[in-house]
Amino acid sequence: MEERAPYNVNVSPAEVSKQAYTYENFIRTAFKLSLGKDIERAGDPAKLADGDLIRIRSLSKVKAATLYSIYIYNELLENKPNKDETARIGHLIADIIVADNIEQVLSVIEEFKSIAKQYILI
Repeated sequence: MEERAPYNVNVSPAEVSKQAYTYENFIRTAFKLSLGKDIERAGDPAKLADGDLIRIRSLSKVKAATLYSIYIYNELLENKPNKDETARIGHLIADIIVADNIEQVLSVIEEFKSIAKQYILI
């Protein structure tokens, strides 16, 4: 059975839409940079580049796609981050694995982007 994250009643529908966009864009951009071409919504092999996974609170799929995307981005970074940034990325990966909710995963996405955007267009 699919793991569903609990709903955060304090998150408005507009915020959920923003979260869905942030997530989907992060995943699609990883594949675009890796493959050298745009992918459609849910256009990756596992169909995980889809913001609806945020809306239905599919935590395990969101975590899997985010982890995989971070590993794609790491390959593109080619050891450019400094030692502290590299260690922080390792901690972010661990944070996703133990995340209890969608908001924690989205927080990791934002923090990872703040590191990676110094080196690649993300």
